Amino acid sequence: MLSQGVATGIAMLTTRLFFRLTLLAIIITGVFFTVKSKRELAEIRRQHQVLREKVGLLTDASDTTDKQIHVVRAELPDELISDGMEEIICWRFRLSLPKAYDACFASSIGLIRSDSPGGIGSSNTMYSFPCAEREERTLLVSFVKDAGSWKASVTEDTGSCSFSIPPEFPIQDLENATVEMAADYAVSRAYNSGDAVCLLRIHDGSVANVDKPDKDENLHNGFVVYMFNKEQESEFVDWAMGISKSMKVENQ
Repeated sequence: MLSQGVATGIAMLTTRLFFRLTLLAIIITGVFFTVKSKRELAEIRRQHQVLREKVGLLTDASDTTDKQIHVVRAELPDELISDGMEEIICWRFRLSLPKAYDACFASSIGLIRSDSPGGIGSSNTMYSFPCAEREERTLLVSFVKDAGSWKASVTEDTGSCSFSIPPEFPIQDLENATVEMAADYAVSRAYNSGDAVCLLRIHDGSVANVDKPDKDENLHNGFVVYMFNKEQESEFVDWAMGISKSMKVENQ
């Protein structure tokens, strides 16, 4: 009887130990897969963020009745980079434009103002066509070094223009230059369609010396690209020429 009781006790202890070990194994396995899942989720989120930056995902831009402009920065696809390019610096924007918006792109290089369009130097205005519905366009601003010299270009889906870069332009010192953009990667920004949108402005930090210094002009060596609706072209030109202090904004 005694030996039978001992055997029964040992069997119970063995059973309890088995269940405890099994429970411990389940807990360890659960912790392992939880940590593994969190790491995989973090990697998926990282990859998702990278893809958002590459594509330039426009948010809140699907409403066809929305009258706002949506802008987001996107990376340059590898296929647009030529093997013959010695060096390229670029900014690529995806634009979601409302119905009937007639986009114009005004670019200037040379002496530019730090808070408005216009200045002294080379300039160009590209015209496109009115949007039949809400449409997406792509704007690429690039500085390309070829055969030892730098060229600047502005390319939109409907046209392009190019500039020779003046010696004073801070191309070799862009890290210390002021670079302002309408939007950065991953998160789009909304603008009133009656406003002129400064898509990109690059300028050095020192006020340029001109023959007739004018503190109101605040001229710097640099480059700028504005987008505006052709309906507001006269207001934009007056602003760029200094005839008015700002562009008149229509109620949207």
